[in-house]
Amino acid sequence: MIQLDRFQFKLLLAFLMVLDHIDFFVSDNLSILFKILSRCVAVGFAYLVVDGFLYTKNLKNYLLRLYGFAIFMLIGNHFFNSLYAPYHIVIRNSIIMTYAIGLTMLFILSKVKKNFFIRFICCFALFYISDFFEGGFIILLFMYFSYIYHDDEKKRNIAYLIFSAVLFALTLNFSLQSPNPIMFMLKHCEFLFISIIPLLKIYNRKQGLNNAFSKYFFYIFYPVHLWIINYINYIMVK
Repeated sequence: MIQLDRFQFKLLLAFLMVLDHIDFFVSDNLSILFKILSRCVAVGFAYLVVDGFLYTKNLKNYLLRLYGFAIFMLIGNHFFNSLYAPYHIVIRNSIIMTYAIGLTMLFILSKVKKNFFIRFICCFALFYISDFFEGGFIILLFMYFSYIYHDDEKKRNIAYLIFSAVLFALTLNFSLQSPNPIMFMLKHCEFLFISIIPLLKIYNRKQGLNNAFSKYFFYIFYPVHLWIINYINYIMVK
């Protein structure tokens, strides 16, 4: 079986992520196909954040890095959105902030073990805040299950399956109120995050390439590729 280390896994997820973001340039049918194929991306990177939390030597730096690049992206988004406003092009992506919030949740869960009330209030607040950013509570719940069942693959996958089934049921319910239920399901297929299970089978948790490039690859690639794609779209419609 093919095995991917941490950096190779990031590259695979990044490739699928690009497919999800080029819907401006492809047909509707191809766009939907790419959307389905890429539902594993957000949770895949979320899983790597959980891995990083468990194995990092400096959690403070990890948190600062995530929040720093999240703020950097939000500032960049604001700049480009101001530029593109007359053309109704909006960059809403902000998942690095969601990962930072999720990492904060894991830190609280690991440090506040005896006071359930404080844990609940803090996590509730983080879930509420996360809903303002890409991925929202879905990413946080995925990170929670990945954390508590990190060393038990069977329980982890069962938790994923139950979570996916709940999302499917909710999406199906909303789709029945839509003029085109099938198209609604295809466009709101977050429940297909479950495709991460076979991908995790080939992720061997080894570090792989370990230098500044591999360390900062996602933080740079994620916002920059979105800004480039939307800039091309801006040039095309200008």
